[in-house]
Amino acid sequence: MVMLLCFLLVSAQQNVILKFTARTSDGSYHPFDYVSVTNVTRGWNELLSYPDTTMTLTSYDGTQEGLEYEEVLSDPLPNPCYGQTILLFNIEHGDAVNVRLFSSSGAVLLEYCDYLETGFYQIKINIEKPQMAFCVINTSRKQYVKKILSIGSGNGNNIIINRTNEVPTDRNVEGGVFVVGDLMSYKAISIENGNSFESNTITNQQYHSETISLLFSTPIVTTSNVVDITTNSAVSGGLVTSDGGSFVTARGVCWSTSPHPTISNSHTTDGNGTGSFTSNILGLIEGTVYYVRAYATNGKGTAYGEQKSFTTPTQTLPTVTTQPVSSITTHSAVCGGTVLSDGNSPVTSRGVCWSTLQNPTIYSNHTTDGSGTGVFSSNLSDLLQNTTYYVRAYATNEVGTAYGSQVSFTTELFPTGAINGLFSVSATQQVYFSQGNLQYQASTNTWRFAENQWEYVGEDNSNISSSYDGWIDLFGWGTSGYNHGATCYQPWSTSTVNSFYNAYGNILFNLFDQTGMADWGYNPISNGGNTENQWRTLTKEEWEYVFNTRNTSSGVRYAKAIVAWTKGVIILPDNWSTSYYSLSYINNYAANCSHNTISVSTWINNFEANGAVFLPCADARENTTIFCDNCIGEYWSATKVAGEYEVYILLFQDGHLSPVSTTDPHFGLSVRLVQNNSNNNN
Repeated sequence: MVMLLCFLLVSAQQNVILKFTARTSDGSYHPFDYVSVTNVTRGWNELLSYPDTTMTLTSYDGTQEGLEYEEVLSDPLPNPCYGQTILLFNIEHGDAVNVRLFSSSGAVLLEYCDYLETGFYQIKINIEKPQMAFCVINTSRKQYVKKILSIGSGNGNNIIINRTNEVPTDRNVEGGVFVVGDLMSYKAISIENGNSFESNTITNQQYHSETISLLFSTPIVTTSNVVDITTNSAVSGGLVTSDGGSFVTARGVCWSTSPHPTISNSHTTDGNGTGSFTSNILGLIEGTVYYVRAYATNGKGTAYGEQKSFTTPTQTLPTVTTQPVSSITTHSAVCGGTVLSDGNSPVTSRGVCWSTLQNPTIYSNHTTDGSGTGVFSSNLSDLLQNTTYYVRAYATNEVGTAYGSQVSFTTELFPTGAINGLFSVSATQQVYFSQGNLQYQASTNTWRFAENQWEYVGEDNSNISSSYDGWIDLFGWGTSGYNHGATCYQPWSTSTVNSFYNAYGNILFNLFDQTGMADWGYNPISNGGNTENQWRTLTKEEWEYVFNTRNTSSGVRYAKAIVAWTKGVIILPDNWSTSYYSLSYINNYAANCSHNTISVSTWINNFEANGAVFLPCADARENTTIFCDNCIGEYWSATKVAGEYEVYILLFQDGHLSPVSTTDPHFGLSVRLVQNNSNNNN
C-alpha cells in the first residue's frame, strides 16, 4: 500500500508530493489503513484513509491580508475523534447559518439552521457510530467543508452550537496552510481486530517531494528462567514489555535440542497481549540438554527473547529414611519416615512395612501414608503383645521401591490385672479396663479385682463392717480408705447422710480433685500390679464417650447380654472385629440382656481373648440392705454433680442404659477401675 499526499503551494506555485509506505522491523512490507499528517508549524492535522490518498491545500503564503467579511472556520479537533469533535467558527457579520453532516455515501446525518450574530461559536458534533463524515457549513457568503473521521461511538447524532470566547486560528478552509519548510509530522495507523496501532512518528521540515517509510515494530519480549525441571517437564515463560504498536496475538516459549529455537519447533501458546506469562514445557526426554526462548507475535512479525538452556535429570530410586518407633503399646506403635528425594520421579506411595522377620518389604504388613517427598507418620496396628518387630520406611516411584534403614521394637505386655483391649475415653486417651469389679476385705485391708468379669458378691455385701473377713464389692462414693476429709471415707462406711461422703470434705470436689486419693485407684490392688495410683475411676464424660461417642473399627460399642448366667452389658474394644462374634441389638440402650446369651467358653475364647469387657448387674446397697437380684448395674463415676450431693453414675438394666444418671453418694455401688494407656495412638 502506498499513500499519495499532494500539497499545492499557491504563492510558491510548487507541488510537494509525499508517498508513504510501511515496513516491519525485519524489513518486510506492512499494510496500513491511515496516515496522520500534522503541520507542527501551523497547528493543523489531517487523517488520510486508504484509498483517499490525495490532499490539496490552497492557502496564503503568510503575508496576505484576509478578505473582508471572511468568516474563519477551524479544523475539527480532535480528528480523528472518538464520537465527538469540535469546530470553532468566527462570524464577522450576523448571518443565516446552515450546518449539515453528510455520510461518506452522501446521506444527510444531521442538520442545524439558525441565524447567528457576529462573534465566535463552538460547533460540537456528536457522531453515533464510527464512520467518515463531511461537515458542510453554508452562509450567505460562502460554503465550508470539513472531513471528520470518527473511530469511536458518540452520544447519539446531534449538532450543538454555542457562543464561545475561544478564537479560531486563522487558516483557510481546504486543508489548512502549508509553506515549504514547515515542520511536518507523519505516522501510519493500522486497524487490527478492532484495535488501532501506530507506527513510529517521523518529524522533519518538509522542503520537497519524497517517499517516506514508516516503521511498525515487532514486540519486545524477555525469557524467564527455567524452573521446576523434571525428567519430562519444566516451567519457563516470559514478559512482553512492548507490543511494538500492534496487538500481540500469540505468545509463549519455544524449545529444541538445538540452539535458537523458533515457533517452527515445539512451542506453547500462552495467551496474548503484553505482560508476563508462564509456560509449561512438556514431553521432554530425561538426561537431555534443551534450549528455550520466549516469543511474541503481532501483526508485524515474531520477536524472541534471550535463549536459556537446561538439562533434564535422569530417574533413580527415591531416598527415604526410617524414623524411630514411638508410642509402643501392647498392640500398636507409631513409626514413619522422611522421603529426602523422589529420584526425579514423583513418589506415588510411601509408608512403613513391618514383620517379625528382618528386612520387611511392601509384601509384608505395610501402611500407605500419602505421596511425594517430606516427613510422614505411620500407625502400626494389630500387633501381638510382648513381640519383637522389624520395621522399614519405604517410598515408591516409577523406577521402583526404596527402603530406609531397619529398626526394631518390642510391644508391651498389657498391665497386670487388665483386660487385653484398648478403649477410647476421649479423642486423645485410651484406657485398659480391670479384669473384674473392685473388691475389698476389711479384716486384711486388702483390695483385689474379681477373678472373672461376671463375678459379683451379692447378698454378702450386707455383712459390711470394719472387721468382716469376707469380700464386699459395693461401696459408698469416695470410700477409698484414705482420710481425705470426708466423714465417711472407709470402704465399710454405711451412713445414709450424703454430706458425710463429700470428697475432701467439700460438696464441690470430684474424686480426682485435690490429691486424687479419694479415688479407690489410690490403693495398691493385690492382683492388679499391687502399686499405688496405677488405677482410677472413669469420669462422667468418659463413661459417656465410651458408650455414645467413640468410633470403633467395627462400629460396635456395646450390647446388653447374659454372660455365664449373669446379666450385664458388654463393652467392645476400639479394634473389635465382628468376625470374633456377631452380637444382636448393638449400641441399643433399650435392649434386654436376653438378646445375647454367651457361654463361659465363648466368652473366654471369643470375647475376653479379644479384649472385650463385661460389667455385671451387681445390684446396689443402702446401709446393709441389698437391692434387686442381678437385675440392675450401677457403677460410680469420679464426677460430682456441681453444687449438689448427687454423683454421676453409669446405670443399666433390661430396657435402659444411661452413662449420665445420678444418685446419692451414700449408696453402695459397683466400681470398675481403668488404667491409662501411656502410649496412645489415636
